[in-house]
Amino acid sequence: MKDNRASARAQVLTPGLLLAAAQAGCAAVVVVFAALFVGLWLDSVVGQRGLCTLGLIVSSVPLSLWLMVRIALGVVNRTQVTLPAPEPPDPLVKED
Repeated sequence: MKDNRASARAQVLTPGLLLAAAQAGCAAVVVVFAALFVGLWLDSVVGQRGLCTLGLIVSSVPLSLWLMVRIALGVVNRTQVTLPAPEPPDPLVKED
């Protein structure tokens, strides 16, 4: 019975799913860095000292979380996992 679980787990952890997880994480990092650089640029244009940068970084966190969830749900919708069929019980073995 443990062999069925191990094989199912091996089917789930495919390189494609691991790549999708890395893609979701990298997308979040890209959003936060984009907010950082745009915030620094806006601060230099406006003459503020960190107000735009702080505001954009704080507002980028929910955006990056939403983006990570959308990527993960998209991968889950495209993934098809087939579990192995259970073996029929042996009629000659008497169970207590």
